[in-house]
Amino acid sequence: MAINIPTHNLVQLSAEDLKLLKEAKEFKEIDAEIDEILDKNPNHFLGLNKEQVKALYRKQANGSLVCAVDTAKDNQYVMYIRTTQRKSSKSDEFVILRPKNARIVSGYMTTNEFTRFIRNATIDLNVYIEACSASNYFASYIEEQGRLRGKAHKCNICIVTSIREKGLTTKTDERDAFDLLKAAITNQARFANRKSDYQRQLSSLVTAKNQATRHKVQTINSFRALLLEQGVSINKDASFKTIKKNALNFLHGQTCYKDENSYNLLRRNIELHIKRYEDIDQSLKEYESELKRICISNPECLLLQTIPGVGINLAISLFIAGNNIDNFHNAKHFASYIGISPLVVGSGGVNTSLEAKHKVRNKELAGKLYIAALSIYATKLKSKLLCQNKTSINLVKKAEEITDEQLNALSKRALSIREKGAKPIVCSIAHHIAKTAYAVLKYKKPYDESKASAYLTGKF
Repeated sequence: MAINIPTHNLVQLSAEDLKLLKEAKEFKEIDAEIDEILDKNPNHFLGLNKEQVKALYRKQANGSLVCAVDTAKDNQYVMYIRTTQRKSSKSDEFVILRPKNARIVSGYMTTNEFTRFIRNATIDLNVYIEACSASNYFASYIEEQGRLRGKAHKCNICIVTSIREKGLTTKTDERDAFDLLKAAITNQARFANRKSDYQRQLSSLVTAKNQATRHKVQTINSFRALLLEQGVSINKDASFKTIKKNALNFLHGQTCYKDENSYNLLRRNIELHIKRYEDIDQSLKEYESELKRICISNPECLLLQTIPGVGINLAISLFIAGNNIDNFHNAKHFASYIGISPLVVGSGGVNTSLEAKHKVRNKELAGKLYIAALSIYATKLKSKLLCQNKTSINLVKKAEEITDEQLNALSKRALSIREKGAKPIVCSIAHHIAKTAYAVLKYKKPYDESKASAYLTGKF
């Protein structure tokens, strides 16, 4: 700690300057002791290096505690290094512990033990917790307990995959907690957006609906496979009504089945597939009806539906992702958070590829945005782009001054758009939808075609 304080005539120094001078001297001694300990045993502080331990001491000098928590199924892996303690039980002042006396904690706590640890904390907690289904609850609980006890508890929900070491083959709760602690010390943690209670319930409803949709598709595929084993082939575009009709006709035609037990089992199997599909289909209708009711009563969802390609399901998902929209710096930040921003891959100033697949992303929402973008591309852009390129080629063929090399280059460009160009264009449309959704949520105004990108309007 560099402090410019004159060493002569100390009587004239203020109390604050004297305190800083004392801290500087104390930290110098602590740094030397940290170096000595880690030279003998590099793993003494859970594997943190010298600079990270020194940074942690300074970060906790005000008496707070940086705590990393990796959530598991029935327990939490907690990791922290206590570097301060109160002068006395009734005092609000803290003293810095010598490195050899620092309290190092690394291990599992049950949920009851963890909540008891939060309730009994006598210092300000700065918790970094892994993003998961329970993290929103724990974040609210930690900060609420802090308010009740007059402490400045703070909880950050972190995305562990964004800070995990590259090339790491083994993933353990201890390793994730260590990565969280290291990211907290170096300020490299990437935070997830905190959801309100309402949005958590809405997110749970959307997840249940998506699961029901997957189960419906799985049931149809299982039914097709069952019939195919009996030699009944079904067109891939056939509706469930058609599949059911063919299955029942097949059963009625089996008047002389060789094995009666096998026939009864087949009949029961078909009946159960039909019943399961109808139950799932009924549940889906109830989910969709509820989501539609919610969407109609939600002003933000109604505004989002003014964007081309955005329906009820996508509007609700964007509303959930855009919770606390002010937490996002700009529209690009929001699109990057979803995982729909194009990634330019290349080196030396040359772009080798353009991708839109992020390691950390909201897969469900990114997929819905891609489907919406695909719909816009098919209805508004595809025919125009192909028509423009065909016209261009026909025009240049008539021009005598055009070279064969230039003609081939233009032909390849048109072919690229027809065969390979759909994906980059669709990804770009999805990116524009996400950025437009950010503007709609940020300014609480409906979609304005005059200010929108040509990728959404189809007007070039």
